[in-house]
Amino acid sequence: MIHAAPDTPEALARALEAMAEAKVDLLIVDGGDGTLRDVVTRAWPAFEGRLPLLAVVPHGKTNVLARDLGLPARWSVEAAMAAARSLANRTSRPMLEVTRDGDGDNVPALRGFVFGTGAYVGATRMATGAHRIGIIDSLAVGAALIGAVFSTAFGGAQGVGAGERLALALDGSASETRQRFLILASTLERFPLKFRPFGRPRPGLKLLDVDAPPRRLIPALVAILAGGEPIWLERAGYRRHTPQAVSLHGLEAFVLDGEVYPGGHVTMRQGPAFTFVTA
Repeated sequence: MIHAAPDTPEALARALEAMAEAKVDLLIVDGGDGTLRDVVTRAWPAFEGRLPLLAVVPHGKTNVLARDLGLPARWSVEAAMAAARSLANRTSRPMLEVTRDGDGDNVPALRGFVFGTGAYVGATRMATGAHRIGIIDSLAVGAALIGAVFSTAFGGAQGVGAGERLALALDGSASETRQRFLILASTLERFPLKFRPFGRPRPGLKLLDVDAPPRRLIPALVAILAGGEPIWLERAGYRRHTPQAVSLHGLEAFVLDGEVYPGGHVTMRQGPAFTFVTA
């Protein structure tokens, strides 16, 4: 076993290059969603696009991917190594690839599973505050969501609900500029608290696009999180899509797996599928 606990992006890149040179066949990530995002973002160039089998030991403040994979909360490195011996304990998930105009050739595309902008940025910052007082994992997700809805419902059109003026284009089509409250995208199939923001569970890239200010917010939120598809939902400004690529202009900031990044012109697409060990 090769073990590394890097504390900088540069150290992480060097550790992964050493593992690639050693031809490891199982890469175990001990941490949460953000740790996995950092590892896979830098592992892709280190392994030249041929990643080994991946396993996650969920020890982060949020472990959305681990829940999607059905991993037990107390899963260990030893359990992951044992499970990796069986072909039955494997599943694939495509990752999101996110690039920004202006990033140089030496900046790798970000890779992760949950992308959000608009109100989702504020919700993520609320979740960070929840972590500081000991609210973690699904409870933090719920606390952030409730906080975002509360601030929108009582802030009116001048508050969070005012949204951002963003241009969005799907799969190379002409971009459409409008005031948007939230854009959420993911390649996961199951979410904490049994939320189903993209409707019925299905593989691949899924996107939720919500106009600002959000109309019929509370009933729409209930319908969306339950996976419902009432006929009035799209007329009220809540749209679901299943694109292969998304182009966004005018972002102030965006979130990928819990980390807030500067915005601008961002392109997001469904990347290759990676194989994960399951319990």
